Amino acid sequence: MRSFKKLWALAGVAACLQLAACSGGSGSSASQPSSPSPSPSPSPSPSPSSPLPPSPSFTISQYPAAKALDGQVIDILLPHNALVYDSGRGVYYASVPGSVSGVGNSIAIINPTTGTITFSAAVGSEPGELALSADGSVLYVGLNGSGEVVRLAMPAMTEQGRVQLVSDSVHGQSTAENIAVSPTDPTVAAVAMAWSSGFFPRNAGVALLRDMVMQPKRTALFAGSDLVAFDPTGTRLYGWNLDTDGALRRMEVLADGVAEQAILPYAGSGGATFSFVNGQLIAGRAVYSAPGLTAAGIIPAAWQCWPRRSGNQLQCLAVPDFTTGQARLVLADAETFVFQDSLLIALSEGAPFQLVEGPAGQVALRYGNGIRFFSSEKLNSPPPAPSVSWPVISSSSSTWRILDIGILHNALTYDSVRNKYYASVPGFMMGLGNSIAVIDPATGQVTHSAPVGSEPNALAISPDGSALYVGLNGSGEIVRLALPSMTEQGRTRLPLDFIGNQLTARSIAVSPADPTVAAVSMARWDPFATSAAVALVRDMVMQPNRTQGRSDLLAFDSSGTTLYGLNTIDSEFGLRRIQVLADGLAEQSVVTGVGGYVTRSLGFTNNRVIAGRALYDAPMLTGAGAITGASDCWPQRSGNLLLCFGDVFGEGRILVANSGTLAVGASTLYASSDHNFPPYLVQGPVGQVALSYPALSNSAIRLFSSPELP
Repeated sequence: MRSFKKLWALAGVAACLQLAACSGGSGSSASQPSSPSPSPSPSPSPSPSSPLPPSPSFTISQYPAAKALDGQVIDILLPHNALVYDSGRGVYYASVPGSVSGVGNSIAIINPTTGTITFSAAVGSEPGELALSADGSVLYVGLNGSGEVVRLAMPAMTEQGRVQLVSDSVHGQSTAENIAVSPTDPTVAAVAMAWSSGFFPRNAGVALLRDMVMQPKRTALFAGSDLVAFDPTGTRLYGWNLDTDGALRRMEVLADGVAEQAILPYAGSGGATFSFVNGQLIAGRAVYSAPGLTAAGIIPAAWQCWPRRSGNQLQCLAVPDFTTGQARLVLADAETFVFQDSLLIALSEGAPFQLVEGPAGQVALRYGNGIRFFSSEKLNSPPPAPSVSWPVISSSSSTWRILDIGILHNALTYDSVRNKYYASVPGFMMGLGNSIAVIDPATGQVTHSAPVGSEPNALAISPDGSALYVGLNGSGEIVRLALPSMTEQGRTRLPLDFIGNQLTARSIAVSPADPTVAAVSMARWDPFATSAAVALVRDMVMQPNRTQGRSDLLAFDSSGTTLYGLNTIDSEFGLRRIQVLADGLAEQSVVTGVGGYVTRSLGFTNNRVIAGRALYDAPMLTGAGAITGASDCWPQRSGNLLLCFGDVFGEGRILVANSGTLAVGASTLYASSDHNFPPYLVQGPVGQVALSYPALSNSAIRLFSSPELP
């Protein structure tokens, strides 16, 4: 039998092509970067009166063919505390610390085309945070040395006023950790304050400035927001806490300050970036719908994201590759959260910690003591979706046939009505992420649906084949798709847990009696997190009565009146019998010590519950025995047979057993050597099973056909 390792290699190539991680760029050779010239930048505005001349100590390096990167680069060695871009005048502004000889405590004005720098006069002690008004008329500067905020008229940078931030005898002086300017009134700004003394929690509340006068109503100390952003109307302010509860906060903008309206604890994900665009909040790599503060999606494999100034695209810094020092800029659709392109922005310099969008086709990447201007034509418009062909390797003998499909996926199910497999595809797959893959059992060929939501994972098909239920880990929702069109029939949001974490669907089971009824095992999006509860969904409405006991795997009985659940993560290892009610679920009994941490299967057939390799008589859950030599067993789709994995480590074997007598009939090898963690098994058409390896980085599917299989 051909080694499965060859499939992993091909799957790795497929993933490599998708993420553009194997060469110098997305679909281009490292030796021929052919970086396009950036779009012309607007002419910089006149410098402020009497600026200091450019300092020769600030090294400017230009790389037209940027060392095999996916664009042109200008590197500027400039110590700075913050950076913003003025789209009206076509220049960047950077706050320069006082330690920089000759030009400290000033604002640097940087030309995005040449990288040349001029400097303002001194603006105050230790300028830090910067915020430019939407109309470009004023620049707010936080002064860390004096605990003030100063407002400068643009472009002259003449002072219009300053205000002292809060202080007290215990914590000392606060400084501006973050500043946001109202999009409708440049004289209104919100300031997230932090104690400069290093006191924890650092948060000193959020204050509103009206014409440089601090308003009396502020948010509470220590549990407020570290980053702030206005909505487009300027009537709401949003905040994100990075120090304590990680909460998103919605605040009302009042005539005399701000007042908190709603809190979503333990929100956000990734790096410290926060912005508002198109009715959505982007907190690190997570996206939330406003004003409700409900999860909308997540950008996988990204660290932090920013919205583009125009269009419907997010630009994200990928999770750093600490082994190589390479860094990538990922472009993603802000509605579907699907990767659109991946650009190599650094070879060995490490990942930047912030991105600032500049002129068309350019972003500025902030490092510790410098700035990189990265320009590429790919930043001007979304690229076309790449053409993807998943590798398929075929092998056979006189007694078996194998199709190995190198497709990255999260879960797999089979549609016996249409003779198709369905696989949920993660969002980071370039152009194809967040979709449902449709796989032909005879050829292994794959087609894809349109995006169905953020990070589809758990799948369950109704027995009549009318509907496919999909758990969306990125938004904590369940969506029901009509088959075969995969048009959405409805979705429901899962609740938060008792400390405010969004729950996701760990597993889903559909009632055999009613395709509009499904049970959902809920847990945090963490494979090692304990499940929270089991809920019942009727016609996409979550019912009020949920279980208190935890179950990771679910299976209905043949009538749909009883649900069985198995806890495979807690040491209890409980097998539960749960009554299906008109308004939800009620736990009836539990048997502990069933299965274990590696148990993968739960099913119902022949009036017996199958949990791993053990069988229990229903409904009382009395032990009926186990399948000798097996690890996990799944019931045959029709009939009374079981399909089981053998329990010999390193050997890939399928056993066919009788659920009544527990006797093992056929025993066949699907892999002569399989040292990976035992995969999931999905029964396909007659004589075929699919072996799903979703936990591997190069995840894949093996379609194994044999006359010994039912």
